[in-house]
Amino acid sequence: MTDEKEALKRTKTATRVTIVCLIGNVVLSVFKMAVGILSGSAAMVADAFHSFSDMITDFVLIAGVKIGSKPIDSDHPYGHGKYETLAALIISVALFIVAMGIFYGGARRIIDFCRGTFFYEPSQLVLWTAVGSFIVKEIMYRYTVSAAVLIDSPAMAANAWHHRSDAFSSLVVVAGVIPSMIWGASFGIADPAAAILVGLMILRLACKMIKSPMNEFLESGLSRDKVEKIRQLCLQVDGVKNPHDIKTRKIGFRTAVDLHIDIAPDTPFTEVHGRTEEIERLLRGYFGPDTIVNVHPEPL
Repeated sequence: MTDEKEALKRTKTATRVTIVCLIGNVVLSVFKMAVGILSGSAAMVADAFHSFSDMITDFVLIAGVKIGSKPIDSDHPYGHGKYETLAALIISVALFIVAMGIFYGGARRIIDFCRGTFFYEPSQLVLWTAVGSFIVKEIMYRYTVSAAVLIDSPAMAANAWHHRSDAFSSLVVVAGVIPSMIWGASFGIADPAAAILVGLMILRLACKMIKSPMNEFLESGLSRDKVEKIRQLCLQVDGVKNPHDIKTRKIGFRTAVDLHIDIAPDTPFTEVHGRTEEIERLLRGYFGPDTIVNVHPEPL
């Protein structure tokens, strides 16, 4: 099980990575908002709000990982992993709300444009700000996702995709600005149209991200391939037959496995115990040392 030293390591890693990204998000949010307001770019303002939402989810991430990494105690016999799952869900829902806001803002600007009240002449500053934002946010994504894999954090993985969606939205801003720069104000509708595309793109991503933590809260099991892998690992132990009633679930970064095995009735108790311990060792070697394993031996 995760001890206090391992919990502290996970928290320190998540905090260090998140603070670095938080600083980057503060700088990007302020700069992009200023550029968007001064230039009148709806897509850039939308992009700035997206970066601002990343700042909020950074704090949620730190709290979720810190609490979720706490060791198992008497009040939480399966650990605190669901707190981290909750953080992942909050981050995903926040992304959904941001997407809806961006879509609504772009739609309003298109209506204004059709009424003749929207006049936007893009500048190179908007273009290069979007390009720079894409580069910075892609670096944040790679930095965060590598840490998420290292500490097996669903909340960090969700926040990493928050960064990447921001990078993608910056690319869409570029796609919306260039036509207006080439063909003039008559193509000004391209900018709010790009904002709508950003909203739809992030909305799709948010819906996909919400699915994983929701499945965990609803106690969904692991994939069929992983259940089959559990069965194969059990059969590697001499004297173990017919692994069955395999029940699995995720608890934050932990995996929980409950299963039954058949063993010859004349097998000495010490051997039965040794075989169950070997199954536990194999499963923890595959899913990680924090895996919660319960093996129930039954006579053939």
